Amino acid sequence: MFSLALNTIINNICNSFKCFLLRHLYLFLSQINKNAIRFTNFLRDNSIPFFIFRQFIHSNSLVIYRYFSFFMLTLKKREEIMSKVGSIFSNLSIFLISVLIGALYFFFPYFKQRKEVPLKEYIQANKLRLTFSAFFVLGILSRTMFLDLLPRGLNQDELSAGYDAYAIAHFGKDRNGIVMPVHLIAWGSGQNALYSYLMIPFVLLFGLNPISLRLPMGMIGSLTLFLVFDLCKRLTKNEKVSLFFMLFVLINPWHLMKSRWALEANIFPDLVFYGAYLLIRGYKEKKDYMFYISSFILGLSSYSYGTSYFFLFFFVITVLALFVFKYKMKYYKALIYLGIIGLTVIPIILFIYVNVYNKNDIHLLWFTVPHLNQNRFQSVTNIFSSTFFKDSFQHLKEGLKLIITQNDHLPWNQIEGIGTIYFLSLPFTLFGLFHKEKENEETLWIFRIFFIVSIMMSCIVDVNINRFNIVYPPLIFFTFLGLYSISKKVSSFKKVMTLSYAAYFIAFMVIYNTSWNASISYQFYEGFYEACRYASSLNENCTIYTTSNINMPYVYALFADETDVNTFIETVQYANEGAAFEQVKSFGNFVFSLPYRIEENNIYIVETNNNKYQNTDLSSYEIKEFGHYLVINTCI
Repeated sequence: MFSLALNTIINNICNSFKCFLLRHLYLFLSQINKNAIRFTNFLRDNSIPFFIFRQFIHSNSLVIYRYFSFFMLTLKKREEIMSKVGSIFSNLSIFLISVLIGALYFFFPYFKQRKEVPLKEYIQANKLRLTFSAFFVLGILSRTMFLDLLPRGLNQDELSAGYDAYAIAHFGKDRNGIVMPVHLIAWGSGQNALYSYLMIPFVLLFGLNPISLRLPMGMIGSLTLFLVFDLCKRLTKNEKVSLFFMLFVLINPWHLMKSRWALEANIFPDLVFYGAYLLIRGYKEKKDYMFYISSFILGLSSYSYGTSYFFLFFFVITVLALFVFKYKMKYYKALIYLGIIGLTVIPIILFIYVNVYNKNDIHLLWFTVPHLNQNRFQSVTNIFSSTFFKDSFQHLKEGLKLIITQNDHLPWNQIEGIGTIYFLSLPFTLFGLFHKEKENEETLWIFRIFFIVSIMMSCIVDVNINRFNIVYPPLIFFTFLGLYSISKKVSSFKKVMTLSYAAYFIAFMVIYNTSWNASISYQFYEGFYEACRYASSLNENCTIYTTSNINMPYVYALFADETDVNTFIETVQYANEGAAFEQVKSFGNFVFSLPYRIEENNIYIVETNNNKYQNTDLSSYEIKEFGHYLVINTCI
């Protein structure tokens, strides 16, 4: 927000009167202190954040001077500084807000009784609440801090969703020219739209950058931690057990990893859990508004991932049938529940109709239901296959194998040797599945249905961890339930398991922050986004040639350059227009292939370890390194 506001101010001032008054005022004020002038030049040359300047200024007369000096930095240097300052500012803000949230949770009850109860006495009486607050802050920070550094680099799916969020926020349409789409066309075969819409406020506040891209996912994961604690506390009436359940989710590798990058499908399991949380509370506490809000949340989850269509139908119907026939819920409540979901998913039903029956776009109020180049729902599922039963059996085997091995060989989904829920967990998952508890029977049945329908869903999908992500909330739930039920019977079990999981978590965090992060930087093309950003700031009249050894390099350029979506639509050239995955040859001044030789007045982005021009004399050109990429500037 700070970066965006300051950039706007600078641009407006510099465009007004061609900075005539500003320059003369700058020259006048610069005479006040010669030392301040020398220090300003040092900052300009070394790209040090300008706010450090105030530590060296003691005279009140220089307040105006230091701001105007900042305005006079060159555009290139200013962008570098603002990028660094913006990252520091964003991460510091996240830290402070996280601590504030934890402090508010701990102190909120105290505000009501502060006149009767001394603070020291309140802290002594609420040590468990203080412990939860501290761990909750740790959970938020583990999912939201340094998102621009871990994981290193950016994935093309993240950038696609992020740029479309930017395009919709500023121009009301995505990069394919669809006005307010209920589902993104993206590459051609579609991308779920909900996460892009959730990103819009963050893009408007913080600009288009890795933090605004990933922060909504981290916040969604953090909210899940709190709701896990709250649900367990209401069910067990035991805050200590609830704290351990929250900690169990906090250290879960799958949940932590998926919360730190912006794959749009990864909000699906969290949203279904939110719906289940409200459903359980609404039913058990007889709060109809929570019960009905849960139906809206579940309906909303259909916009998060394509496999939700199958899951929601069977999950909702089965749960309502259970409540009506076993627990004697009124029929009209089930009908209202279905009605709310039905209204929520009307655009998705129209989307399926348009693409299955090959119809034209439909305009619904201010939204558009788009026709995709290829219906990806049909391409990644076997529902329409002539060998449906054979494929379903094979997919089911693969799904069960994935649960057991906890490895889909995709590095962004899991870490070899660690797994998704830790390898020692599965025996306890089975204990939890068969756990019986009369008081919370409805909750156990909801999560059993959750788990069974998730397994059924694997029959229709060629599974990997992110496509099968809906199975993990019930897996985690039943694993902890199994651990809890055994710990009540075996006194030493709790200590042994606490130490075992703590050791596993430490090993996970060491690998995740070191070797895994270094390795994933190649999968996520670390430095390519920064190289595109830097290249686009150099000279708008120069053509920028980039390596083509990137998965969809054009979205990196769109994201880095913050390209006007109308410019992209008018200038884009496709190599295979109309395909499921359209390959962009060029747009604007970007060309996504490298010429045979380097020529003057162009900019080149090449790989550091596969430099096509390594045998060319580059000594007369400006070369700058970004991660795994070099920018060669011949426009000097």
